[in-house]
Amino acid sequence: RAGDYRFEVITTPGHDDWHICLYEPQEKILIAGDHVLERITPSVLSWMTPYDALKEYLTSLDKVRDLDVDLILPGHGSPFTGVAARVDYMKQHHFERLEELYQLVAEGHTSLIDIARSAQWKHPDWDGWTLDQKFYSLGETFAHLIYLVNEGRITMTITQNKRRFYVADQWEVRRK
Repeated sequence: RAGDYRFEVITTPGHDDWHICLYEPQEKILIAGDHVLERITPSVLSWMTPYDALKEYLTSLDKVRDLDVDLILPGHGSPFTGVAARVDYMKQHHFERLEELYQLVAEGHTSLIDIARSAQWKHPDWDGWTLDQKFYSLGETFAHLIYLVNEGRITMTITQNKRRFYVADQWEVRRK
């Protein structure tokens, strides 16, 4: 409660595993934090193999998509409207990124750094990026690769602390 407002807490892990949104159904307000942003997609990072941050994020998007919302208050940027359209756009963005990374693996890119370096980013020349930009791109790339591993589309191996990614069918052939 805040004054006359009665917010419902909606757990929305993915951007962070502790993330929540606050929904006020009477006033049709969604305090979205970093979950739904108008102009950018929030970073969805993963560093641990068992944690599928992207799956959690996509599931969390579904929790807010069909809410009756007239005003979205994001953690960054100006208030906006159209939660369903924005959620659909962000999900499509991630599905396109998944396909792009799958194709990079299919082309023979096997290391996390090589895959992240070869991906199409908003700003080209990955090698010229600052260290923090590379850190975030590696975390986002890894989150997408873990999703693909859990979907059975690619396989990850770990040998001498080095992760390598292969299209699942290619890995089956390599093991024989």
